[in-house]
Amino acid sequence: MTIQGQTKTQQPTTEFGETHPLALTHPDYQVRVSEQVEDAAWDVFLEMTPGGHHVQTSLWAQVKASLGWKAVRMIVSHRERIVAGAQFVLRPMPILGSVGYVSKGPVFATKDQKLEDLVFQKMHQVVKSHHVQHLTVQPPDDGERFAKRLVDKGFRPGSMNVAPTATMLLDLSNDLDTLMAAMSRKTRYNVRLSQRKGITVREGTGKDLQAYYQLLSATGQRQNFSPYPEHYFTELWRIFNPRGYVKLFLAEFEGELVSAQLTVPFGKTVINKLSVWSGNHGNRRPNEALQWTVIAWAKSHGYRYYDFEGIQPEAAKAILSQESLPDSLKQTVTSFKLGFKGQVVLFPSAFEYVYNPLFRYVYTKISPKIRKQRLVKRALKHIRTH
Repeated sequence: MTIQGQTKTQQPTTEFGETHPLALTHPDYQVRVSEQVEDAAWDVFLEMTPGGHHVQTSLWAQVKASLGWKAVRMIVSHRERIVAGAQFVLRPMPILGSVGYVSKGPVFATKDQKLEDLVFQKMHQVVKSHHVQHLTVQPPDDGERFAKRLVDKGFRPGSMNVAPTATMLLDLSNDLDTLMAAMSRKTRYNVRLSQRKGITVREGTGKDLQAYYQLLSATGQRQNFSPYPEHYFTELWRIFNPRGYVKLFLAEFEGELVSAQLTVPFGKTVINKLSVWSGNHGNRRPNEALQWTVIAWAKSHGYRYYDFEGIQPEAAKAILSQESLPDSLKQTVTSFKLGFKGQVVLFPSAFEYVYNPLFRYVYTKISPKIRKQRLVKRALKHIRTH
């Protein structure tokens, strides 16, 4: 759909009512730049638009604020209807200025080069006005076209992705018997075994968050990763739960919490945001029971897809090329997910832009040599998550 015609331009305003200094007029589009805490119209646009994702919502920005990030939204409208936009998450850094990223954005309601050019122009204005020195942009799931244009506009492949680049989707338009039959023989057996072995799954409430976090901490120790702080999940629940954008499911054996999953239903998709396991009762297959219960819940509530939220890209590429799964990825979380036999998909990876010419020259020369070093990876991850 191509947008045509002209409208009377209205000056965008801030949450306090004054004209925003970055307001931009255009004969076809109006652009507003907003730092307001919540933007319901933007959130609805994301939920209703292909490619829209919960990490672009103003609600998610509030969650990230608990980790010290600030959000700025650039929203493009046509005749008072939102047609494109992006949410930037920014953080000041000592001496260097700010760093920022756009995860799963910008989002477009229509493919229009004029609109894309306007978004590029405004993106640079927004980040420069906030003294951003390094910007990472990871396009939405359907953003391959925009990813190619990022390269044309001077962006280079990023040193770190801010969202999964490969996942597996289940099409819930199929009935449960069909979904069960499509599973690998082992996974199907384990789902049924969990039912015989006494695993029960229930939907949790906010009162179960502390127990969930204890499982997450145990999982982190077992798998050698540091989870977000507990208050992050408390904020996620407080902000998302009233809108129905977060659910918690808990698998138990004789009253003992064994595994749990934090789930984000958004748009047409239910996302497995983060599954955790105590490490106990593995022979009773609690994780298979948990996944299957959430899949059944998603279907019964009218969602079209179930997203396992991330598999190893190497596995996705092997499967899409009809090759065998590498030995290093067998008996892993990725192989566990693949047993449910959904559609493996690849998403655009991250791209980055360094604004200071001197920093850009140094970064371009040094970054390829050090970006794969473990210490550098851990430092980049720390900046993003703490």
